[in-house]
Amino acid sequence: MMMQRDYWKIPAVVFCLAFGLVLAGCGGSGSPAGDRTRTPSWSGPHRLAAFDAFDGIPSIVFGNGRFFAVGECRDDQRLAKTSTNGTIWSDVTGTHFGDFAWLAGIAFGGGRFFAFGRWDDGYEGGLLVKSSTNGTAWIDATEYFNDYFDNIERIVYSGGRFFAFGYRDDGYGWSDLVRTSTDGTTWADATDDLSAFSWINDIAFGAGRFFAVGGWDDGHNWGPLIKTSTNGTTWTDVTSNFGDFTQLFGISFGGGSFFAFGATFDGDYFAPLVKTSTNGTSWTKVTSDFGDPDTDIILSIAFAGGRFFAFGAQDVDFENDNWEEWYKLVKTSTDGTNWTEETFLANNMQFHHPEAATLIRVFYNGGRTFVFALEVEEVSQGNFNIEHVVFIRE
Repeated sequence: MMMQRDYWKIPAVVFCLAFGLVLAGCGGSGSPAGDRTRTPSWSGPHRLAAFDAFDGIPSIVFGNGRFFAVGECRDDQRLAKTSTNGTIWSDVTGTHFGDFAWLAGIAFGGGRFFAFGRWDDGYEGGLLVKSSTNGTAWIDATEYFNDYFDNIERIVYSGGRFFAFGYRDDGYGWSDLVRTSTDGTTWADATDDLSAFSWINDIAFGAGRFFAVGGWDDGHNWGPLIKTSTNGTTWTDVTSNFGDFTQLFGISFGGGSFFAFGATFDGDYFAPLVKTSTNGTSWTKVTSDFGDPDTDIILSIAFAGGRFFAFGAQDVDFENDNWEEWYKLVKTSTDGTNWTEETFLANNMQFHHPEAATLIRVFYNGGRTFVFALEVEEVSQGNFNIEHVVFIRE
């Protein structure tokens, strides 16, 4: 995960926001690009009462015409819900996920779902993974992972390839591990080439090339790290084009363009930095598409439904550490060059405490784009009321 250091002048709340936004990453489901000639309109925000049972941010995925949300609550650490339209959700019965003691996450790619977590019979426990091609019939897939991982943190699908991230206790300490697969059944070790990462924020594929972005930390110093690969198994360091990044939040690809986004440090304070490329080799700095580089910051760029979505903060007084008056910045683009402000979405993501509204994921299901947000509103005696909200883009 991202690490905070004393010399950062952006407050911790932004890093919580940035981490939530980075999770959005390239949230497209791989569906067709959609009708780019229509003038988009938004409806919402709609409070998802079905999600009130979740204690935190659920893992949400869309595939084969169905949404799944998995997570935990006080009474059930294997809470799972499903929906075909993104607004009406029903509980998933125990016959599908009853073997789990708790559900860590769910992923979809290549026509296949993976749900992962742990089992525990009261005496011992271990890794548990289930797989499904239709979201209805689930089979045990633990054998693909059990000899490798003690726990899986997430599974990513990009460029026709799965990447599973997790860790194992080898008797000397925890080791971070990565496996990859093109079909979801035969997995190869990708740890050695990615071992320099202390954390990986994102993996994106485009123009025949994978990019993995994240950071390194040796206990004394830390910084951004980016690697590239043409096959998803052999990775090399990228030594140029990204040297002016102090932090890389993520990378996305869509509509023929890459976007890498993060921040740069000038010795006094941090400023946003976005770079774009059409071939993954030559990168140019974006200086105008996202507002004022001195006061605005881009925390996530996602591609879904034939459109880019850029999320961030606007009118931030970086120099004086003034985050009292900032507000959400949301822009969209169909070509990655011409960007339009989505004022409806930006304004409605403010809620009562704009710094606490965290984007979870952007989806496109062939007809609508769903933006899930998390609102955390402080109530009496230091408790928090968590509400999940969905915006629907017709």
